Parts: sequence; structure tokens; C-alpha cells
Amino acid sequence: MKIVVLVLCLALTGVLLYFQPAGNVFNPKSRVEQVLSQIKNWQKVSVSPLDPMVVEELKLDDYVFQTYAQRNCKVDLYIGYYYSPVKVGAAHDPLVCFPGQGWEVSGKQQKSLQLSNGISNTIKYSLFLAEKKDEKVLVVYWFQAGDKTAPDTFLQKILLLKNKLLNKSQNNAFVRISTPVNEGTLQEGEQRLQEFMKDFYPIFESYIKSGLN
Repeated sequence: MKIVVLVLCLALTGVLLYFQPAGNVFNPKSRVEQVLSQIKNWQKVSVSPLDPMVVEELKLDDYVFQTYAQRNCKVDLYIGYYYSPVKVGAAHDPLVCFPGQGWEVSGKQQKSLQLSNGISNTIKYSLFLAEKKDEKVLVVYWFQAGDKTAPDTFLQKILLLKNKLLNKSQNNAFVRISTPVNEGTLQEGEQRLQEFMKDFYPIFESYIKSGLN
């Protein structure tokens, strides 16, 4: 019964998103890769361009795939960016992609990170551990709806619907941040990811808001 209700809610959300008038249009003044070329306390060490076929498959309007370092620690940041809700759902959930690429996934949790006072500055995200042979990677991800975050795409669609009804931003994104944890503890890896989130997200949020009419 719960599955039926969930399917009906998703269908209703999709219909309402389709037929409601468009919200504010996102007009990017620069590529997100350029905006995130410098992040306080982190050095960009590499850029990983995606194959054009992958860009087409994911229906990306823009994206960034870069590696940053702090001392001997590294984090990988991927953002798939969309200017309208038409392509919502195009991003692949890591819990599907990672096992498909041979990773064993475990310890999935939903969490939140308070950046400062006020609920609007809270990042709601999902976290899991991925293992393949001798590699261990801790992964954080969330779905962006305007300037709000969601740990899953269902909540993202609800937030986009709310934005549309209020004639607010319809831009959306998928954000994934990962770090190797072969050495050290999972707690240290999560702390590293949270430190990066605190430094990265204010820049990303400013970018989101800057492109709105």
C-alpha cells in the first residue's frame, strides 16, 4: 500500500510540475566550474571532463567534476546542473550507479549539516560507504532544488513543486562529494567531507542565487 501511495504522489508531483507556469528562469553568468575554481582552504588539483555521450545521457545543462586537496587529503566534487525542472530525475542515484560499476555499498544514512544559525543554512544529505577491491570511498550526496537541499529526489520534486507554485527558482542539481578512506577512520573521512561542504556550499549557493531574475 505504501508503494502505491508513493507512486501516486510521484505521478501527481510530475503532472503538477509539468502543467504549472514556469518559475523564475536561471540565467548563468558563468560556468559553475569557473565559480568553484577557488574554494577557501582547498586547492584544486585536477579537472575531469565528462565524455560528451555522458553529458548527453545525463541531459546536463552544466556540470563540474573536480578534485580538491587539503594537505594530504583529497575530495572529489561532482555537480550535475539543470536550469529547469524538465530534466529533474535525469541524475542517477549513486545507490544505483555505484553497484552497477562494481562497488559494494553499505551504511547508507540521511543526515544534516548546520552551516550557521537558521534552518535555511542546513544541508540535508545522504551518506554511504563504497568498497571495491582495496578501495574504500566515503560518499555524500544530495539533490538541489533552488537554494534548498534534499537527501533524495522525491523530496527534491516536492521542493521544486513548492517553488513552482510560489513562482520561485526552478533550477536544480545533483551534488556528490567523495573522499578515499583507505587510511584513517570513517569518522575522520566524514569530518573531512563536512569541512569541505562548509567551505564549498556558500559559494555554490551564491552562484545559484546570482543567476535568478
